[in-house]
Amino acid sequence: MKRLFENAKYEIILMHPISNPMNDNVDVEIRFSDAKRYAVTFFTLRNVEALMKQWKHTGEAHEGLYFSVHNPIIVRELTEEVILKSVMDIISQGEHAYAFYSIDEVKQPPPNQ
Repeated sequence: MKRLFENAKYEIILMHPISNPMNDNVDVEIRFSDAKRYAVTFFTLRNVEALMKQWKHTGEAHEGLYFSVHNPIIVRELTEEVILKSVMDIISQGEHAYAFYSIDEVKQPPPNQ
């Protein structure tokens, strides 16, 4: 994990390193000062295409027929600067509850008794 940004209102955390800025995806967590937490996955266009080609052979998503993930953000290039600018813009526009998904609401199944 790497903290990309922090202010009094929120912090942006990169969950793992970016290996290829032109063909990769990365999970990002946004933690607000009111304790609400959100997550989003950034994908490059090339990565979406590569995943769909891979899925054609693995059988996922009906053999790569479609691409469906929870609240993706698609970018041309995957860099820390692009992630920061994108997240900050989405928050400034008040669209974070739509663009990101709340990880506070993710419920774990009860343990087997």
